[in-house]
Amino acid sequence: MTFPPVMTALAATAVDEPPLLEAVSAFAALEHQNSQVIGVLSGRLGIGKTDLRALVYLSRSPGSMPKALAEHLQLSTGATTNLIDRMEAAGLLTRVPNPDDRRSSVLELAETGVQAAHEVSVFYRHVFREAVEPHHFKVLSAAMRSIGDAIGRAAEAADQTTGG
Repeated sequence: MTFPPVMTALAATAVDEPPLLEAVSAFAALEHQNSQVIGVLSGRLGIGKTDLRALVYLSRSPGSMPKALAEHLQLSTGATTNLIDRMEAAGLLTRVPNPDDRRSSVLELAETGVQAAHEVSVFYRHVFREAVEPHHFKVLSAAMRSIGDAIGRAAEAADQTTGG
């Protein structure tokens, strides 16, 4: 993968910035630990990791169309259809006719899906309450959004330099 020149320059200067390296290392550890948690939670709910990610997305974006879910999960149309079929068969979601376009449908969580998403939410709220003082939530939220936005911009720039 080829990175834009600005990213390469930043990486080169990071050697002289131990706090920056520590932050990047902490982020990598967080990603790894969260991946493990997703595996544990999905196993406890009896669903796959992608199903869990879809469940969380749909709980935060009710009435989404399958295309939006596919884009969020970065899945092909076929893989998304299989995912929706699987989740519908498991009683986690339902397809509802789109009131604006009868050729399409919107996705809604079924009661089982709502309960499962709630269980995931309760887990993460507990973890955040244990790890972070409440008066730091706003700063932490802003920092995470800023990092997420920067990652998104960097990914788009890297994708453009590779012709993707």
